[in-house]
Amino acid sequence: MTTNSKVDRVRDLLDQNRPEEAFRLLDHHVEETPEVRNARAVCLLRLGRLSDAVSILRDITFRGYMNMPDDTPLRFQLNFATAMLMMNFKDAAMTVMDRLALEEDPQADQLRNAIERWKKSLSPIARLCCRIGLYPKRPVTLDAPPGRV
Repeated sequence: MTTNSKVDRVRDLLDQNRPEEAFRLLDHHVEETPEVRNARAVCLLRLGRLSDAVSILRDITFRGYMNMPDDTPLRFQLNFATAMLMMNFKDAAMTVMDRLALEEDPQADQLRNAIERWKKSLSPIARLCCRIGLYPKRPVTLDAPPGRV
């Protein structure tokens, strides 16, 4: 099975809410391209293995740089922001989302909507704190399964 067809199969399994099976399929894959690593990270997000997912996403998103390179694929950036939200590291997630403010993408829209709903649910003082980068611990609830292959 080629890399593209394997990633397509993983996407299909994730669409069917079968992340364990998708992850096992990737265990037998030797070519670790960024796309395969992203697919692995999405499986891990859906399995609740957030630290493992963040480790992979950090590597493919930042690629050894201190700042995210401009040519980083949008879905990697959004998956990283999603993972940060799920781990309650909102400052990192908000930094990525601010960077992607003008991007038109369904996953970006879902994240923006979830963040906006979260902000509206906060007290006025907590919303004010958000404006200066002090985010309450209260988690952001996502509407859809996390991540995109």
